[in-house]
Amino acid sequence: MVKTRRFRPTAIDRLPDEALSAVQAAYDAIVSRRQDQEVLRDKLHAELRALGITHTPVSRSAFNRWAIRVRSGMVPRPGIDPMGLLTAALETIVRNEVRRRLALAQLRPSNGKIKRSVH
Repeated sequence: MVKTRRFRPTAIDRLPDEALSAVQAAYDAIVSRRQDQEVLRDKLHAELRALGITHTPVSRSAFNRWAIRVRSGMVPRPGIDPMGLLTAALETIVRNEVRRRLALAQLRPSNGKIKRSVH
């Protein structure tokens, strides 16, 4: 049996929507691995203050846990809705399949039944 983990929202997940640009910048910097986490956390706090967000600062341990999940690929880039992407992909697949099946089938106008074309 595969064990799945559910994570409760992190301190970064609980930031208001106005903080999205600051969180995206932190996310991109973590992925690039060019700066120390402490520097990135300080930059995040500075950007949040500049945006007027007076939230409780993100603790060092919370930022570290988030950064580990970001680097391991467990956290999608903020602002991207994974379910929205999945829904769009499924809609495209279904639409293409319906078009393919309609191209293979011909509708008989007299009784409304589908007549398959023989190739």
